[in-house]
Parts: sequence; C-alpha cells; structure tokens
Amino acid sequence: MSEEQDKQDIDEQGEDHHAASVDALAAMANGIHDSGSDDQSPPPFDAPDDEEIAEALAEFPVPDAIEVAVPEVQVDPQTVAQRQARAANIARKAKHAHAAQFKQTMIPLLIAAAALLLILGTWVLLKLPTAEQRATNPDTGNMLYRPWALYAVLAAYPLAAILLLGAWLFRRDVQKPES
Repeated sequence: MSEEQDKQDIDEQGEDHHAASVDALAAMANGIHDSGSDDQSPPPFDAPDDEEIAEALAEFPVPDAIEVAVPEVQVDPQTVAQRQARAANIARKAKHAHAAQFKQTMIPLLIAAAALLLILGTWVLLKLPTAEQRATNPDTGNMLYRPWALYAVLAAYPLAAILLLGAWLFRRDVQKPES
C-alpha cells in the first residue's frame, strides 16, 4: 500500500503545482506581478507631447551649417604618369614571366618527343625489309612490307627536326636578357 500512497501523493502534488501555474498565468495576464508586493509595479508610460519635445530640443542648439575641413591635395601630373608607366611595366613583366615559364616547361618535352621520334624511326628503318626480301615474301601480312612503310618512317626525321628547332627557339627566348 505504500506504493499506492506514494503515487497518490505525487498526483496530488502535480495537481497542486498545475493549479498554482494556472493561477500565476492568470495573474500575469491581469497585470498583477507576484514579486513580493503589488505596490512596486512600474508607473505607466506617459508619452511626451510636442511642447515637451520642443523644450528638450531647445537646450541643444543646432548649427546652421556644418563645416568639414578637407585638406587640399595637389596631385603632380608627373606622378600620375609615373604610376601608369610603372603599372604597365609590371603587367608586361608578369606576361613575360608567364610566357618564359611555359617555354621552360616545354623545352624538355620537345626534346624528349624529338628523341623518341629519332630512336623509333631509326629502329624501324633498320627493321625494314630490303627489296630482295619484299620480292621473295610479298604477302606476309607484316606492315613493314607495305610500300608506304618507308615513307612513314622517314617522316619521323623532319618531325623530330621541327621539335628540336622549337626547343632551341624556346631556349633562346628564355635566355634572352630583358630589354
């Protein structure tokens, strides 16, 4: 029975607490504050009328005009021209630096591609069959036995030369002193 009595006590306390909360909310809605005593409530706000506002503003004089001291700055036209020339020079140097970096990156790639073309072209040229071998085995299915194979291999040499020329021109441009 003690458990049932405990539950009943808790229910009664909950109902008492609920009733007290409802009473407090009703009192707040009616403007009654439960802060210990009812006579400490703040006075109601009384909006000032136009005369009171005018009297308050009369205490602070308003100036007729506001003067702001702005220092005179004389800009030398020579200085402006120098700044523009400097900005143009910086832009030119940045563009040149970007181009030089691209060329420095491309030089080893061009040399490697040209070397690869030369090595592969020479190797395939050595593997090409002679005229006697072509005459004895015309239908072997080997691509090196085709009549255009010699021309395809020989095209590697001019391409390698063009790549090496490009690498040399890039190197010359990169090493050229700035003017």
